[in-house]
Amino acid sequence: MILSKPISQLFVTKLWLERKSTLFSTRLFHVSQFVTNEARYSDQERSEVIQRRLQKLGLTFQQIPHNLTSKVMDFLWDNFFQQEPLTSSMNLDRTWIIDNLRYIPLLKKGDSYVVLNRTGEIVGVRIGRQMDIHDKVSQFLDIVGPTIMINGSKLAGSKADFSKIIILKHILKYDPWKFMKDHNCQKIFEALIVCVDKKYRGEGIGEILMHNVNKIMKESGCEYTYGLYTSDYSSAINQNLGNGEVLSSAKYNELVDNHGNLLLPKHEEHTIVSVRITKL
Repeated sequence: MILSKPISQLFVTKLWLERKSTLFSTRLFHVSQFVTNEARYSDQERSEVIQRRLQKLGLTFQQIPHNLTSKVMDFLWDNFFQQEPLTSSMNLDRTWIIDNLRYIPLLKKGDSYVVLNRTGEIVGVRIGRQMDIHDKVSQFLDIVGPTIMINGSKLAGSKADFSKIIILKHILKYDPWKFMKDHNCQKIFEALIVCVDKKYRGEGIGEILMHNVNKIMKESGCEYTYGLYTSDYSSAINQNLGNGEVLSSAKYNELVDNHGNLLLPKHEEHTIVSVRITKL
């Protein structure tokens, strides 16, 4: 009984999206060619540059261990969720459900990485997951997960508007499982979050995280990375690393809901949200 109301809400939202899509005054840019900008370095040269940068700054890149997950969550609430265009526009607030049912299990999968300074403080993270086309359990959980998250968050007193992410993914046709099927991929890395401490931004840490994790995922058998890029900075890093493709995108100031209000009003200096892949 608890699930019945949100399920009906999701169903109504789906019908509204299918029948009222013309109400969105959003111009999509579907790009079918790989970014033409050539990477400045070869993979080997870039790896060497990044290693020197880590040494110069006294930083360590490593997989997130289980005993660091709580600190990673604190880091994300201090540096990401309240500033990132989607989660801030959703008014996402910290609850036990968000931390312990959504993100901490994700961190414990072993596919997320952290950069630490000399004193062991977190200065940057990249969070994601490997997806296998044969993993039917994960496919099922991705279907029922939003309903569980909405119900749980409401029970916890959250006022977050999860309809925004449902609408955004529909507009941008965000669907990593479909992408894998369409491109005959066995395995990809879904890139979910890249975040750098405010005090360390501009030092190239975002590039360190994205390049190193991409390299690890390629060695693990992933053929592509797939992600929703909401920041102009992470989009620029993705493009500069090379082998990237923009599947769809929209300008923040053109994304409106059925009432004519901006879908993601808290986008600050960021201008475009996009679905991007990188061939590994």
